Amino acid sequence: MRVLFVTFNGGSHFYSMVPLGWALAAAGHEVRVAAAPSFAGTVAAAGLVAVPVGDEPDLRSAYTGAAPGAGRGSRSLGMFLTAAEAMAGELRTLAGRWRPHVIVYGPRAYAGVLAAAEIGVPAVRHLWGIDFAHDQRDRERPQLDAFFQRHGAADVDPFGALTVDPCPPSLQLDTGLPVLRQRYVPYNGLEHAPGWALRDAVHDLSRTRRACVTWGTTFGTDKVNPVEVVSEGLAGLSVEVVVAVTAAQRDHVGALPPGVRVVADVPLHLLLPHCGVVVHHGGAGTNLTAVSCGVPQLTVPARGDHPLNAERIVHAGVGRRIALDEFGPATIGREVWQLLDDVAYREAAARVRAEVRAAPAPAAVVVDIERIAGR
Repeated sequence: MRVLFVTFNGGSHFYSMVPLGWALAAAGHEVRVAAAPSFAGTVAAAGLVAVPVGDEPDLRSAYTGAAPGAGRGSRSLGMFLTAAEAMAGELRTLAGRWRPHVIVYGPRAYAGVLAAAEIGVPAVRHLWGIDFAHDQRDRERPQLDAFFQRHGAADVDPFGALTVDPCPPSLQLDTGLPVLRQRYVPYNGLEHAPGWALRDAVHDLSRTRRACVTWGTTFGTDKVNPVEVVSEGLAGLSVEVVVAVTAAQRDHVGALPPGVRVVADVPLHLLLPHCGVVVHHGGAGTNLTAVSCGVPQLTVPARGDHPLNAERIVHAGVGRRIALDEFGPATIGREVWQLLDDVAYREAAARVRAEVRAAPAPAAVVVDIERIAGR
């Protein structure tokens, strides 16, 4: 069976699909991943075959150059559609020549569902977290319909024939769509485990007072420095602080109090099992990685799907949230201590972690993909 993955060129969009790509390849199927040229290296680093497709989209201009008065959501969708336009022509040619039996696409990789409609194969949408695209469906549908109509494909369903969902039910929205549940298997890029994390492993979260701080790929792009705020807020509380950043973000950290440890390019799923709480921006990858590790969360959401993710974290009882205008040292100290001190958050996190572990592994989902493709 030939399976074509299509991804938007963002780590959080692609990383959640990697375990299913591995499972399909391990089962003997041919797997290719279509992506923008600049993202092909990220795909190849995951051990999958990358196919650079289309021109390099100018995403910054697409976002900042939106029509006056356009909200952040409309700007973001415009950015995703710009990426889809850049790859649509070559992707349709690739699909017509290679003839995949099924196309698996990220929720914002709209060129994927377009190509599947053109060659008449099932389009399988693969989520990276809570189904934000479905939550925004009514507002976004006019722009999506216009995109499909420009390419001569009327009545295309942007949600495809089926959705692969790695998000546990306690966090996920009830969309009514046909869904394949899949266990969330964390993948965060090239990985190495620091020796100190193994030496200092704490498997009883009721005894650890270690807090992880991470802001995903958004760190360094906001006016506020979250690391400084959190470090100041936890000073004097007998809470060890570990800051997780990429190597490129290291220079944005600045001067920190003694005892704050900064780690670069350490995947969260290797770090969080040794932490009692994680403080973050509400990103889907951080959210699901924390859930899969059974770690309570404190979120400070500001953009995109982050507010919805934070809302669902609170709904499931696995964490708390702070509004951006309340984000300060005193609030951080109070909220983190609440999460470390109240056993209810650990119990809820353990319960949702059990949901993650009970879901079918990617290898089991391969059988369903084969069935959908008629193989």
